[in-house]
Amino acid sequence: MATFQKRKLWSDLAMVEAVECVASGKGLREAARLYNVPVETLRRRVNGTVMLDCRPGPATVFTKEEEDQLVKYLIDMADMGYGLSRELVMRIAYIIAEKSRKKHPFTGESAGRSWFEGFRKRNPMLTIRTPQPLSYCRALCANPDIISDFFGKVGSLYGRLNLLSKPMQIFCADETGISVVHKPGKVVAQLGRHNVYSITSAERGKTHTVLACVSASGYILPPFMVYPRKRSVPDNLKLGAVPNTVFCNSENGWINSDLYIEWLKFFTRNIPPIRPVLLIQDGHSSHISISVIEFSRENGIYILCLPAHTTHILMPLDVGVFKSFKSNFSKACTHYIASHPGRVVTTDVLASLVAEAWSRSFTLLNIMGGFKKCGLFPFNPSAVDDRQSAPSKAFQATESTTTIGVTVDETIDEPSSLLFTEEQECLYSKRYEEGFDLDDPGYVAWLKINHPDKCVSVRAPSFSTSTSDSDKAPPSSGTPPSITSSGASCSSNVLSEVLVLPHPQAPKKKKKRAINSRAVCITDSSVLQELQEKEKKKIEENELRDAKKREREEKKRKREEEKVMKQKQVEKRKRERDEKRKLKEKEKEEKARVRAEKRGKKGGKTTGVDSAFADMTLDDSDDAVCPKCGKVYGEDEDENGLWICCDACDRWFDLQCTGIQNRRVPNTYSCEDCNN
Repeated sequence: MATFQKRKLWSDLAMVEAVECVASGKGLREAARLYNVPVETLRRRVNGTVMLDCRPGPATVFTKEEEDQLVKYLIDMADMGYGLSRELVMRIAYIIAEKSRKKHPFTGESAGRSWFEGFRKRNPMLTIRTPQPLSYCRALCANPDIISDFFGKVGSLYGRLNLLSKPMQIFCADETGISVVHKPGKVVAQLGRHNVYSITSAERGKTHTVLACVSASGYILPPFMVYPRKRSVPDNLKLGAVPNTVFCNSENGWINSDLYIEWLKFFTRNIPPIRPVLLIQDGHSSHISISVIEFSRENGIYILCLPAHTTHILMPLDVGVFKSFKSNFSKACTHYIASHPGRVVTTDVLASLVAEAWSRSFTLLNIMGGFKKCGLFPFNPSAVDDRQSAPSKAFQATESTTTIGVTVDETIDEPSSLLFTEEQECLYSKRYEEGFDLDDPGYVAWLKINHPDKCVSVRAPSFSTSTSDSDKAPPSSGTPPSITSSGASCSSNVLSEVLVLPHPQAPKKKKKRAINSRAVCITDSSVLQELQEKEKKKIEENELRDAKKREREEKKRKREEEKVMKQKQVEKRKRERDEKRKLKEKEKEEKARVRAEKRGKKGGKTTGVDSAFADMTLDDSDDAVCPKCGKVYGEDEDENGLWICCDACDRWFDLQCTGIQNRRVPNTYSCEDCNN
């Protein structure tokens, strides 16, 4: 049976000390005995046959320097918010090996999992983490200039108000949203089970706002809860709440200017009477109004608004408390549903669940830790390090600064003659020749200008593995190629081409930002004056808009009156036409009646025909001669003969001469002469 002997039973530190001992003048064997390292292994390192940090086993694909450069690139990309996945790292390794013509065991256009695990073991500072989502606005605004400006204003306020050693007079306030639909945590389940469920109250829930306020010394104000209701909050929804909690309502469950004034009055009543106090908050529009500033100035409250979209690094409640509060709130909801089967979380138990999470999260340790991490107390501008502002490096070229009511764009001027430097031109040209498909914004812009027909894939970020014939690695012939200085420089060039960090790009179109990207103390006189001017301008604009609206309404009223008058005229003309038509019809009926009277039969009797023909007979006194046959009415042997009158010429005709059969006499009749 084969036996396996463990190798490298010595530590790297012992080998380094043994080499230093030999260099100081001691013998090789004596140093090996003192530090318990193999003699031959020590000899090879002293003679320079192998490197001091050489590891046992086969040689790695990349050298130590190349792996260090790759590690630095991965860390920088993760700090900037563009961290690479494991699959993408393995693909980059394959690209570098192919471009550098290194002998490698990679297949399938990607390095293997075994290489990645070995790479992580050789570089233990690397790990795989699930990143937090960071919005574009937060990455843009959390840049070093804005943060340093904020700490400069905080330091100035601390010195002016003498607050550097008075944490009881430094407060911060912020809102967070909760819902009856919680986020379940991890549970114990059977190994290998694919679907594990946790009951929640609904698919989606309405937002309820909780406004919290704490001081740097750990003083906690009762919560200020806003419910999405139109009526006031009833007493049954307040059961089990934190003592002295204030309950309010709004249409959407968010805080507004009126509710914030109410909270500010509540804040003034519940803090110690020591003045002045500094209140740090975000710059939401509901927190900035003339009434807020005037009330704060009357009560000795200085309000400092944080730069926009920087609460994740500068707001103590966001940094130290709210994450724990939401986690404990979800746990409380899960425990409530588990202990009450068949029931769900509703608004009547929401206050009690908030109270349960409140006592666990709003602790002295969390609050003071949040102030310390943000550098607000103790005052420490270096508490926010460069890594927290690293995501802004890719956007610093499009930085814009604004103040209350005034927007100022500060954009780095683009070169008027050359869009790209000589170094960038050389780098992008080489990438194009080698067939790169790298989704780098600068490279994409260069392609659109110089090679508009070239299509770049939209992958973030993606690398093309297609190489030209000259770039393909030669087939392995059993012996690895010798490593020369030219090969090392080639590998260095490949690394510099592939490992490119995102760099700021000029925007295609300038856009004014309606945010307060700089910190500002809104209780200053200049801000109050600016807001008053803005309010005055707004009133004037509203008056002008109302005047234009009244003018439009007056024009509309006149148009409607004209329309009504025209309609009345049309109706009048219609009535006149109807009257004329009725008059004509009446005259026609009168004529028809007169003609009907003339059609009476002379004898007064009718025989052998329908009574409808009796009205068409003539009297003996009438001299009626038929124009067709010349027969005179009354001279015929048939005294009951029927005659018909022409409506056009009023001449009478014998019915037999007209060709009209009995019982088919029309209502009107025209003779042939009149028809022709």
